[in-house]
Formats: sequence, structure tokens, C-alpha cells
Amino acid sequence: MAEEGLFLTVPEGSDARTEQLRAIEATFAAVQRAPVHSRNPALRPLEVLPLLPDFERWHSAFVQAHFDADPRSELPGGEAATAAAREALARRAFMKSFKGQREEGGEDERLLVYFAPAAGAPPAELGRAVPQTWVREYTYRFPEAEGAMPLVLSLPASFVSGGAAPPPPPPEGAPPPAACYVYVDKRVELRRRVTRAGAGDALLRPSAISLTNRKRTAEEEAEVAAAKRQLTDPEVERPLMEVEAEEAAAFAEAEAEAAAAAATATAAIFGDDEDDDE
Repeated sequence: MAEEGLFLTVPEGSDARTEQLRAIEATFAAVQRAPVHSRNPALRPLEVLPLLPDFERWHSAFVQAHFDADPRSELPGGEAATAAAREALARRAFMKSFKGQREEGGEDERLLVYFAPAAGAPPAELGRAVPQTWVREYTYRFPEAEGAMPLVLSLPASFVSGGAAPPPPPPEGAPPPAACYVYVDKRVELRRRVTRAGAGDALLRPSAISLTNRKRTAEEEAEVAAAKRQLTDPEVERPLMEVEAEEAAAFAEAEAEAAAAAATATAAIFGDDEDDDE
């Protein structure tokens, strides 16, 4: 018997169902044993965490971004800033779709813009507008997925710190620590948009940019609850959040424009089929 590349041996006198149940029970027993390092069996784990879905982040959409160069080098402060300062800014940076309009006119461009908190910006708080710096704009494409999509892991601080001793037990009443995961929905490849001096392709930018955290609306809370129900009911389909829907619409619009341009070019080269019929 083979299932997804796994072969199950059925001894004489037994049957496939019985052996399959035994194999499943054996996996539960195996996970109770201490893990063994694949390359150095002498290593011993200090902490072993269960791997669980991240219930608090399950409703969010995660995108794996591939930059053509490290964007942290262009953050406020540049190379003069310490690595720790750039990393702290990068953790607060965000990306937003932008329909760019050139200073000299012409067709608008669909771009992704990388923003970071402006110099001296206060920490983010609910209802506070935090001024942002326009760092860099990117052209982008969504490549076809190849193989399994990666996971995003969230690890407890005790695990990330890599201490030399086992972590203390959690406070009374607190849930035990766990490694939590969410799926990456799609990948995006980003390439820095190059502006040529005197070419008239510089973009018109907003005079001021700020980011404000707010509470979710009742409709958004309902969408979050529906997304979390996926964990208990696999038949429930996670709805698109507002930002996802906006990006999906922009991507569909770009695809339609490209298809129309290709059809026009083909007709110009080979002529119209109706003209040939005449």
C-alpha cells in the first residue's frame, strides 16, 4: 500500500487498515521521544516546542518578498546608522501599492513603495499618526509558485535568545510555550525602479505620509473570525482582506492590460482574421 510516497508493509494474516492504524499510533509514540539532530546525534535539545497554527495571526495574509538589493541600506541614516538601528527601523517599515504619476505626464505606473518611520518618529500607538519616509519604489511581479509555499514561524523569546540553560516554566495559568506558524500566501519579486536624470520619469509624491493604527471595524472583526474558523473547520474558506482584494484587483487589471496589448500587437503583425476571410 502506498500513500503520497509512503509504503506500508502488510504482514500475512493482517490487513491494510490494521497496519495503517498501527503506523499512525507509532507516529504519536515517536514524537514523545527526544529529537535527534540529523547531522550531529551528540547534540541534545535544551527546549522542545510543539508546532501549532498561530491562532492570533491566522487571519492575516503573508507575502514573501524578494528584493533585488537589501532595502535596509536605504533607510533613514543610511550606512552611517548602526546595524541595530537599521534593523529596528526595518521592523517598523511597511509596503503599500501606489499608482505612480510621472511629473512629465504619460501613463501611470503600478508600483510597490517601501516606507519607514521618519527620523525622530514616535513609537506606534493606537490612534497616533506616525510620519513616514518614502524610501524606495519598486516594480513587481508575482511569479508562479514552485513547490510548497513556506511557513512563517513565531517563536517565544526564550527560544530565540538561545540561552545556555533550559527556560523557566511559564507562569501559573499561562499556556505552555509553542512554535506557531502561518502560511505564506504568495511570493512577490521586487526590482528597484530606476529614475534617469532629465528623462521626465520622476514620480509625483504625496507632500506628507503618515501611518495610523486603528481598531478594526465590525465588518473586519467578522472577517477575522471567519478566517480563524478555518482552524476548526477546513471547509471554511478564508475571505480576502481589504488589502488583499486591492492587490488582487490591481494584478488582474495589469494582466488584462498586458493581454490586450499582446492582442493588439498580434493583430498588427498578422492582420485580423475577419480581413482574411473577406
